[in-house]
Amino acid sequence: MKTYSYLFLILTTLFVVSTSSKAAPTHIEISNAKRTVLTEMQRLQKQHGIHFVYDSALRLDMPYTGTDISHLPIDKALNALFGHIGIEYKMHNRNVMLRQTTASVQQTT
Repeated sequence: MKTYSYLFLILTTLFVVSTSSKAAPTHIEISNAKRTVLTEMQRLQKQHGIHFVYDSALRLDMPYTGTDISHLPIDKALNALFGHIGIEYKMHNRNVMLRQTTASVQQTT
């Protein structure tokens, strides 16, 4: 029973993320002052057609001060975005699963 609950939760999450990305495209101009990890993720999602799956407790509202990643291939863009902030990613097809690294959890406690 527990396995079915987890499977249902994962499929529901993927469905919600998938349907939200099919909304009418909007052009969002983001100034450097308002760039966060989350806004860069949204940009990558639209540009590359990927979907992010992560725990809502993961802190993604931190400022992104790195270089422009819009011109990079997806693997290099993900490395640039998450490589220095204590977030690991694993890509499976078009889904990118995020989790906080163990080292960053120890630093924050």
